[in-house]
Amino acid sequence: MVLEKKHHARVLSGVSAALIVMAGVGIPAASAAAATPGSTILDSWEDAKGRQVFVREGAYNATSGKGFGMKKIRERHNIHKITSLKFATGNPNGGTAEGLHRRYDAYANRIECVNGKCEYTDSIPIRVIMNNEERDEYYGVNLRDQKIGVMTAYCISDTKATDCPSWVDKALANPTDFRASRLDASASPADGESYTASYEPLAGTAIEPNVSSPAN
Repeated sequence: MVLEKKHHARVLSGVSAALIVMAGVGIPAASAAAATPGSTILDSWEDAKGRQVFVREGAYNATSGKGFGMKKIRERHNIHKITSLKFATGNPNGGTAEGLHRRYDAYANRIECVNGKCEYTDSIPIRVIMNNEERDEYYGVNLRDQKIGVMTAYCISDTKATDCPSWVDKALANPTDFRASRLDASASPADGESYTASYEPLAGTAIEPNVSSPAN
């Protein structure tokens, strides 16, 4: 009889705990945050000056437009490839310090060729922000007092659009040496559109084939 009472008490205790959970009481914020996978570091690398850069999966709330990491970068800003972040953070100037943040800039350029004549018709500024602040929790993600990492990456648009054009990832995956604003004749794009990346805006610049002089 005593054993039956004890068992009955344990069942009631379990039911009570379940009711408390259902009422939204008794779940520590840290425990809820620990259940999120957003703290996972997807990739880590160095910028042009040897500083550590990394990006977490992060979190994003479409209703508020708030969040961080690749989840926000993908869903809000339409940048899907980590290689795009790597190109921007590879800027030879090493980025610009802004408190615990470091800002990196690059450009995604569109080339249009008509009848063999090519011109850069668009240069979209791309910005990546590395956040070196150490936080225990950030947007619901438990970071355990570690650095946040790449907080966001986005296009700077005159129209204030939140998402980048679909060709930006293509451009940032195709860096080319434009030190003289020229292309080798063999690399000149055919009629149509193509995309390249640079650390300075190239829109409005004509592309002149860099043809080597014939050998004597």
